[in-house]
Amino acid sequence: MRSLAELMFWWAAGLGIWMLTLSSVSAAELAVAMPSALLCAGVAVGGRRALGARWRPEPVWLRWFVLLPVAVAVDSVRVVALVVRTGGRTDAAGSFRTYSVRPRPGTGRQDAWDAVAVLAVSATPGSFVVDVDTTDDGSKVTMLTHSLSSGKPDMAEAVGR
Repeated sequence: MRSLAELMFWWAAGLGIWMLTLSSVSAAELAVAMPSALLCAGVAVGGRRALGARWRPEPVWLRWFVLLPVAVAVDSVRVVALVVRTGGRTDAAGSFRTYSVRPRPGTGRQDAWDAVAVLAVSATPGSFVVDVDTTDDGSKVTMLTHSLSSGKPDMAEAVGR
């Protein structure tokens, strides 16, 4: 029963994301979206099982995803301004930054935290996560990002708290 609930969650999430990308919904779109989302849901459940991962949702993630639209909008303006300012030169910007992330002990907690943090930080147009590293004893976690811009709101800083 738990696997069915997980499958339905991923199916609904995949279908919802697909629908958000459309300018209008038609029967043909639904006919393609529904089985495609089901296939992706099956891969997600199978992948989690193959990895033996057990992810537990954290309430703080809601705060990240409330901040995310603001961060995406602000970062989009920064990146466009950077392109205009540098004339589109590809060597003109970017820096690597390392953030400390508080370790989350417990079954599946750190893996889940890392995965959702990577998603949240990399969803902004000016930053992406290059690496997340946890010491062997789990006492220290660092996240290496590459950013084209800096300033508030900073998703990497938000997930590091």
